[in-house]
Amino acid sequence: MAKKKELTSGNITSRKWLFNIILFACLFVVIIALFHEFVFSDEMLYGSDTIQAGVFFRSFYVDYVNEFGKVPVWNPYQFCGIPYIDGFHGDTYYPFSTLKFFINIYRALGWNLILHVFLAGITMFACARVFKRSQMGAALAAVSYMFAAYFVSQVAPGHDGKMFVTALFPLTIMLIELAFEKRMLMNFALLGLTIGIIILTPHPQMAYYVLWACAGYFVFKLIFYFLEKRSFTVLVKPVSLFVVAVVIGLAISAIHFYPGYTYVKKYSPRSDAKRGMDWAKSWSLHPEEAVSLIMPEFCGSSGEGGNTYWGRNYFKDNSEYAGVVPLMLAIVAVVMLRRRKTWFFMGMALFALIYALAGDTFFFYIFYYIIPNVKSTRAWSMIMFMFSFSVALLAAFGLDFIIEQSRKIKGQERRLLALSLYALPGIALLGALFFSLAPESAAGLYKSVFYSSITSQKAMVLQNYLGDISTGFWITFLFLIIPALIVWFYIRRQLPVLALGLVIVFALVDSFRFDERFITTISQDRLFSSTPVDQYFKSQSGKFRVVNLTRDSRILPYNHLPMFGVEEMTSYHGNQPRWYDNLLGGTALRNMTNRNLMDMTNTRYVLISPATGISPEQMEGAGFPFLTQLGRVSIHENQQANDRAIIVHDWVVEPDTTKLQELILSAEFNPAKQVGLFAEPPIEKLSDTAAVSDSVIINEYLNDYISLTTITDQPGILVLADNWYPAWKGFVDGNEVPVLMANAAFRGVPLSAGEHKVEFKYISETQRTGRILTWSALILVAGMVGADIVIRRKKKLQADGK
Repeated sequence: MAKKKELTSGNITSRKWLFNIILFACLFVVIIALFHEFVFSDEMLYGSDTIQAGVFFRSFYVDYVNEFGKVPVWNPYQFCGIPYIDGFHGDTYYPFSTLKFFINIYRALGWNLILHVFLAGITMFACARVFKRSQMGAALAAVSYMFAAYFVSQVAPGHDGKMFVTALFPLTIMLIELAFEKRMLMNFALLGLTIGIIILTPHPQMAYYVLWACAGYFVFKLIFYFLEKRSFTVLVKPVSLFVVAVVIGLAISAIHFYPGYTYVKKYSPRSDAKRGMDWAKSWSLHPEEAVSLIMPEFCGSSGEGGNTYWGRNYFKDNSEYAGVVPLMLAIVAVVMLRRRKTWFFMGMALFALIYALAGDTFFFYIFYYIIPNVKSTRAWSMIMFMFSFSVALLAAFGLDFIIEQSRKIKGQERRLLALSLYALPGIALLGALFFSLAPESAAGLYKSVFYSSITSQKAMVLQNYLGDISTGFWITFLFLIIPALIVWFYIRRQLPVLALGLVIVFALVDSFRFDERFITTISQDRLFSSTPVDQYFKSQSGKFRVVNLTRDSRILPYNHLPMFGVEEMTSYHGNQPRWYDNLLGGTALRNMTNRNLMDMTNTRYVLISPATGISPEQMEGAGFPFLTQLGRVSIHENQQANDRAIIVHDWVVEPDTTKLQELILSAEFNPAKQVGLFAEPPIEKLSDTAAVSDSVIINEYLNDYISLTTITDQPGILVLADNWYPAWKGFVDGNEVPVLMANAAFRGVPLSAGEHKVEFKYISETQRTGRILTWSALILVAGMVGADIVIRRKKKLQADGK
């Protein structure tokens, strides 16, 4: 019987598949333990954006698909209508979010995040193995990446798109690495597929950063590929295939991204003029968050458990912490190996950190003015997934160096290893001593050097938090010094290689204990159960809208009424049509109580609460009769609100958008009898409209189709109080007609006298083009993979024949 090979490389067993199964079975158990509060309950995972918008967006989507068997194209419940696909309502076409169609939506959203934590471990492990890391090194990389607070903490704000991108990112670097080793055609095809799926998450800004990383690593590989081959002609194939991969990725995502990109560029508030440097710097990292990369508690946090965040952002409900144990081993890799790959990933980590710090470094101006499209983005800190990835992969290199080479080095090299190993523990110890012995002096020094602009309120938070900072430094020191000592005893041959598994355990426990604060549950019944308010509106007949002035999400949560099929004049989204956003007065909604705007938007009901600051008596005095009191919500009626569709025979023309908006919101304008237009309509205006008789009957009112019967004895303009959008085509008696932008935001159709059948059909050319591009790209990927298999089989047959 053959002797087993001596363990030197960190491969725990000759049966590598068995190690992998045991590893991921254990990691899945750890994930369940981390999310146990959710897993062993019937509640939903808490995520602020999930609660405010995600649940409504997904439940509307799922309900519509189940009822009609297709994706909705229009969201009628918010802001007088928003394009659903084009307006980015979440992971509509992301293939790994199908769980919501099979189980309860509230549970599905949580399980989807849990499964992506597991997926991140798998992709990171596979990537490390492709980089020829040992099983133990790859296990460390997987643990470091999948449990990094940067990743797991996204649960609290409900940033699922960021988690999806982060989980898939290692595949892109892995496939580029593989493509230069073997089967270039297939691996670049799969790279294109992966990029396409990442863009479909959909998180365009994160996907943009992924493309930066892919381009950077591809150029890095290409340079050394050329140096190895010494021929420019050999570069043609990889360059061509990489370009094809990027094109494939964009094309695969086109089913969602193309109409979405067009909408954002042309029709969204986000398409407005650049918002300036201050906006671009917002939600970035600051020195406090940078220190928190070593001691995660340093800057504090905002959350359900209380606010301890004293940094420069408005609040902080996530963390960029990548783990201090992998960071220590990453330093070992960079200092001791000095290989081109370790230098590259160190550069990637530093680039991500500098970019994330935004306005706190002079590099901001270089990024702001040179890199395309960054002027229109903010929250640059989300690039830190690249930092987390680089640290995790470098940690695998560092651990493998310790396993395979550390016992062989002596003298200066061993002293350098000791320095790189104990540098972080030393920094943590100094921080612990400083904040323990002289906390106020430590805080004062920090403020004078890095944070002289701290407000009195933030300074008070910091003052009350100093004890936690001291404790955090001591905890960090312990999580560093014990693994460092384990490594040192291994180097001195006083511990076996298996003892290094404890280093992985310490990395896991450190991340686990910090991740827990970002994971909590909340009762969906308390948040999303039907209330007397929505039941009241569901019992009302006809088409109407509601304006919610309660100003307290505890009384009436965001998007509660849309969740139950009640249309709102405003709501919570952030990507509503630009023209309607301007009409409302921007994000501050300055015009939402304008009476003309309420009338023309078919807003029949007004909701107030004690938090509104207006009494029911004052509402009645302002012309809004009291209807009923439901809990703390007082419902009032706007009796002069227009019907959803009306015919008018008088109009005012003003080509300038701002002037037209001011005009239609002024007291001189009567939305019941007039309409504001940008140009003269192709009908004649009546001099006397007193005796005109009109009627509008709604026949069908569907997501992508509206049918009306109109009767008028004089020419006029049909005004539909739904947002204008180029995909909505108008038809009168079967003939297509132009749809005018009425009242600076809505739909208008000129009518001749008589009875007409008026139809609005949602026909999107961008969506049609997107579908064609996506299917073509998927066919191309299948063709490239198939061609690779055929070529490989032919080569094998030829080799066997020889």
